[in-house]
Amino acid sequence: MTQPPRGRHDDRVLRVLVVDDQGSFRETMALVFRYSDGIELTAAADSGEQAIRLVEQGLDIDLALIDVNLGGLDGVATADRLHDFDVTTVLTSTYDLSELPVAVSGSSSPYVPKRDIDPTHLVELWERGHQQPGA
Repeated sequence: MTQPPRGRHDDRVLRVLVVDDQGSFRETMALVFRYSDGIELTAAADSGEQAIRLVEQGLDIDLALIDVNLGGLDGVATADRLHDFDVTTVLTSTYDLSELPVAVSGSSSPYVPKRDIDPTHLVELWERGHQQPGA
């Protein structure tokens, strides 16, 4: 059985999955997105494995915001797996990019420090990802 194509169903709303093992960050993003136009928190997961299960079970999202330092399946591996479902991924962490494992800088997913997350920027990253061939 083939999966239906994923992507924005409503030109005004970007559907986001937040993947972070810190509940406080998931709650903060829920508040930020609640008061942001054009973006909504569709679901949150506390691990990469849970995020993948949600998408495998049919959760329809446009973008996943993923913490790099997840326990178990790390953020880079989670992003790689979600790409199989045509999900745009953005990696995040409290650290600067220079302080993170080399795999992060070599990843095809953009990196945005948690302190710099802006809903408008996430929408722009999603749009850029869907303008590139093979994205």
